Amino acid sequence: MLKFKILKAEHGDCIIITVNYNGNNKNILIDGGTSGTFRRGRVKGPLLKELEKISYVGEKIDLLILTHIDDDHIAGLLQGFKKNGSLTNLTQAVWFNSSQVISQHLDLKEDSSKRVFLEKVRSKNISGHTSVRQAITLEEHLERLEIWDKGLIKSGDVFVMFGVKITILSPNESNLKRLYCKWQKEKAKTLTGGLKGDYQTPLQEMLNEDEEFIEDTSVHNGSSIAFLLESNYGNLIFLGDAYSSVVEEQLENLGYSESNPINVDYIKLSHHGSKFNTGPKFLSMVSCDNFIISSNTRRFNLPNKRTFARILKHRPESNFYFNYEDIIKKKVFSNEDLKILEDLGASCIPCLEQFELK
Repeated sequence: MLKFKILKAEHGDCIIITVNYNGNNKNILIDGGTSGTFRRGRVKGPLLKELEKISYVGEKIDLLILTHIDDDHIAGLLQGFKKNGSLTNLTQAVWFNSSQVISQHLDLKEDSSKRVFLEKVRSKNISGHTSVRQAITLEEHLERLEIWDKGLIKSGDVFVMFGVKITILSPNESNLKRLYCKWQKEKAKTLTGGLKGDYQTPLQEMLNEDEEFIEDTSVHNGSSIAFLLESNYGNLIFLGDAYSSVVEEQLENLGYSESNPINVDYIKLSHHGSKFNTGPKFLSMVSCDNFIISSNTRRFNLPNKRTFARILKHRPESNFYFNYEDIIKKKVFSNEDLKILEDLGASCIPCLEQFELK
């Protein structure tokens, strides 16, 4: 059995995949959402609650995948690693394209200032009289735990573990080099976030239009890890915030095309359903009716309604899964839009429970 949960990560991503392998559960954590996804003040967030469940039954986070360093993907993980927190105790292996890894594998001059800041701790200097603030980076922490082999994760790589096959669809080396030149943790301020929003435009008007696809240009999103997970139970694609064109290129390398699409059970849409990250060519290369959106819309008005219209042109009977149920009727779709979806045979479904593939 394969199960996965799309946690409430505010405007970010946080996903847990569980695979039963030789009678034992193996857990893969993708991103950690915002800091509030782990904890907000004294209130436990959904990620911390899930980690406590995993710990209680004696399981581990067998693989942690940090797709990229935008704040809405990394902040919850940083909280989980601070002060020997839950992730420190549970995590067995990490995929993380740090600045250090990129520079080593792509023959770039390393700049230690580009490392991801974890926290500062107080320690005494040699004389023992003065207390100083010492920066501890995430990279250093992972190295000390011996859970990070510093391997570069890039398109075309294939990994077989826990009875599943993971094929990396993004990033490519070109976009990793671009990221290295502009390395800093951002708070999801990309111009492609759809700040204005398009919820007031009727869905039918979008369906009637012939619109040009304009792709995301965010350097951070271009560096995002996206992958295809294949198992005996079904196939899944998790797109992080990846560029559509990079994913399309790798699918072509794998032999897929419009005339030979890949069959997929579920797709977690790129960049919270942004219209700049799901292109028509990608949709023509996948045979899938189930699309997942991780977003509460409260920043940057994501998902874009345009993304749903684009999907419906290719797959009219699609199911759209939302990890925040209230945004379906109150934010994204009008009553007229919902009637059109119903007439097409499409559905909007809250993904409040875990998905299961048997």
